[in-house]
Amino acid sequence: MHGWQIVTLVVFAIAVLIVGAVFLVVQITAPARQLSREYFSALSTQDLETVHSLSHPSMHEEEVWTKIEAITRQMVPFEAFFFNSLSWKNGILEHSGIGTTASGCKSALYVRRIDGLATKFTIEPLCLK
Repeated sequence: MHGWQIVTLVVFAIAVLIVGAVFLVVQITAPARQLSREYFSALSTQDLETVHSLSHPSMHEEEVWTKIEAITRQMVPFEAFFFNSLSWKNGILEHSGIGTTASGCKSALYVRRIDGLATKFTIEPLCLK
């Protein structure tokens, strides 16, 4: 083989490895992205039953739950989501991204979960009705 053929083969192999790694990461993180979409969609559409089922028992306390209800009453529903940051450390999953309403209002979204249940979330700024 000529030198340029070896270089071409090595570059091709590296490209295949990179594409494979990206595909693997996308597939592994898909369930977390879907759960975050479901959670923030439920919050923005006042689907409190779903929010409750996806929230940690600590979020069910009356004072916390009253705040969640008040926030959801003010929100415009999100139409699209883009989650670009995922962190998993010591059993705690942190996920952040952007939610966009039909009118184009964008909010930064963040959720922290333990065992798949939300223990904390932020939406900044709130897209108000």
